[in-house]
Amino acid sequence: MRVHRRLGTAAVALGVVVSGVPLGAAAPARAVPVPVGTSSTSTYNSGSPKFDTAGCPAGQIVLSGGGTITDGAGHVVLSDVILGRTTVTVMAYEVTAYSGNWSVTATAVCGPEEEDVVITWATGSGTTAAKSATVYCPAGTKLYGTGYELPGADGQVFPSAVRPDDALSRVTVKADAHGGYTGDWNLVAYAACAKPAAHMRLLTARSATGPAAAKAVTTEACPGLAHVHGVGAEISGGHGDVILAAMTPSSLALTRSQAGAHAHGRVAEDWSVTSYAICST
Repeated sequence: MRVHRRLGTAAVALGVVVSGVPLGAAAPARAVPVPVGTSSTSTYNSGSPKFDTAGCPAGQIVLSGGGTITDGAGHVVLSDVILGRTTVTVMAYEVTAYSGNWSVTATAVCGPEEEDVVITWATGSGTTAAKSATVYCPAGTKLYGTGYELPGADGQVFPSAVRPDDALSRVTVKADAHGGYTGDWNLVAYAACAKPAAHMRLLTARSATGPAAAKAVTTEACPGLAHVHGVGAEISGGHGDVILAAMTPSSLALTRSQAGAHAHGRVAEDWSVTSYAICST
């Protein structure tokens, strides 16, 4: 088994620390095994914060992960989707006190441990109001999965983008503080990278744009025999006022991805949510 983790070390002009090496000549494409999806759901009550961890079956390692909040009515933010070697851990916080019951679900997308997977990360900096980070896959690999973490945010910072690029060479993560929050927080972007599959494609689906309090969108199915190996999400408009509530495969069949978001209170501008699916076969 070869699983590696590469750490970011260099700061660029915008204050973003980029990890890994920009994509170079790709290795020969190959067929990839059908991925396996697993999930685990936290207790369903009014406590905050909540976390849960989905683990890969024996002999499998993480290719990607996702999370979703059940209920919460715009009071609960999906704060972390953390990729580990064989686990995906998600965490959610109440932004403001909420007496209703809710839960959070972690999903792991797994492949055989013989896969040469690189989990790499980058930290972002900026202002206390907004931060971003871009992490690149090492040369000869492609992006299979994404994740993020918001240390120190404690539910007061909202992820606004977990965006794979069309070439599947990198992922950009952005987050915005809510309500003038000025605490000490950070941003970490995760990428799971491996040798290119024979067929890889990024699918996107975007909700309608408007003032509605809640929006959700699901991509079309991956073409042919392809399956969802990774997911992403992006909120356009309403930054710092719209909560990411779902970024996950739509089912453990791993054929589509979904994203969902909810306004926290009134949002002055129109907004939308986009779901990304990384399809590979």
